[in-house]
Amino acid sequence: PIQRGAPVLQLASDSILTAQMRREMASEPRLADFAVTGGPQFVRHTAEDDPTKPLLLYLPGIELSGYSLHRQLPGLAEDFCVRWLAVPPDDRSSFEALREAVTREVEAEEGRPIYLLGESFGGVLALSVAQGADGKPPSSLAGVALVNPATSIGRSWPAQLPRLLDAVAALPPNLSDAAYFALATPIFAAISGDPLQLGARRGDEALPPPLRLPVLLARL
Repeated sequence: PIQRGAPVLQLASDSILTAQMRREMASEPRLADFAVTGGPQFVRHTAEDDPTKPLLLYLPGIELSGYSLHRQLPGLAEDFCVRWLAVPPDDRSSFEALREAVTREVEAEEGRPIYLLGESFGGVLALSVAQGADGKPPSSLAGVALVNPATSIGRSWPAQLPRLLDAVAALPPNLSDAAYFALATPIFAAISGDPLQLGARRGDEALPPPLRLPVLLARL
């Protein structure tokens, strides 16, 4: 005999999960929401800083935005004024230019404690700023915290990439962008293990397997 009830129940379950998925995607910021234009810059968590709180400057990893930090912002904002370094996707600023941008932000806040929070690539950037051009840290820098810093990158194969990326950057704009994105996916996959984990959440295992990838991609 044909069991007509099971498909109906399955469809109903999928419908509920799809509604949950849509609510979750609508409420949570996406990586694209943190995109900026106009060059490297620091973005404030709130419009106005509280001058009685120390300043926390977050230096991100390869996504170069505040996306990786956004779930921790409410807790951090209880004790710090939080800003993060954001770089437009089409920006080609050198490491030295990014270090100078961070140093200027630190030096512009004389008179209050400033902490650098560097993650992955941002960890190397934070250490470079703390070292200072003359071997001395900026006077207002009170401390540095590192999260999975890419301090051993010089001993790995990605250290050979700058020459290749410089050659790509020398191509005409449209061709350069296409070549860059063609290279970026396998490079990021090799460096981070699984770049899609940037959008993963602990509750994702409760979703049916066919729904997990759409949810994850929607966050990015």
